[in-house]
Amino acid sequence: SGKAIVVDFGLAKLRNVTKVTKSGATVGTIVYMSPEQVRGEEVDARSDIFSLGCVFYEMITGCSPFAGDHDAAVMYSITNEDPSRIVKYRSDVPDGVQKIIDQATQARFQAATLALEPLSSKQRNQLDGLLKRLLLEPPPVDVD
Repeated sequence: SGKAIVVDFGLAKLRNVTKVTKSGATVGTIVYMSPEQVRGEEVDARSDIFSLGCVFYEMITGCSPFAGDHDAAVMYSITNEDPSRIVKYRSDVPDGVQKIIDQATQARFQAATLALEPLSSKQRNQLDGLLKRLLLEPPPVDVD
């Protein structure tokens, strides 16, 4: 049908299962975890939006917005650092895209529908063109 469907960000919530691993263990794909997940706090829709912002950043740049040599370093980066600006990796990204990623990973949208509000109609069309180019020619992946 030509539509992309995101299936999972690393860990699906299982019905009627309260414990999937030993106590104190990290569950999920760390590079996509929200700061509240890293801190072991309650999560809500903003955590999913944060993860989507990380995936969006990686789609555009070819690398994760939060990096480290080991899990603890990545967790530190998520809770204490801002991702590098997209322009460091690409110059062809519409102006509003950086704002979307900043809001998803820092200020935090309350609802995903708010993500496109910072973009003008022209910027939305530019974003659509960028996403189509990314599907045809994805950026090189950073393999540390």
